Amino acid sequence: MRYQETTLIDAPVELIWRLTTDIDDWPAFLPTVQRLDRLDAGELRVGSTARLKQPGQSSAVWTVTRLEPERDFSWRTSRAGSG
Repeated sequence: MRYQETTLIDAPVELIWRLTTDIDDWPAFLPTVQRLDRLDAGELRVGSTARLKQPGQSSAVWTVTRLEPERDFSWRTSRAGSG
């Protein structure tokens, strides 16, 4: 399964990138993230991991697989029965 969303925002790229990659704050403003625990420290980078709890799902560890600064990042998780 692949999910991608694009939104145009009239704001400086640096600000949007900081808000997007400061994943520790996601539960405060994203209703799709109930809890998030970083499993490593520092800036988000390829290999960074976090445990997310989302509504109606069990917690899962997500790993950043691709990161292009100020452009995008991708991450993946594995769940039983998903592949």
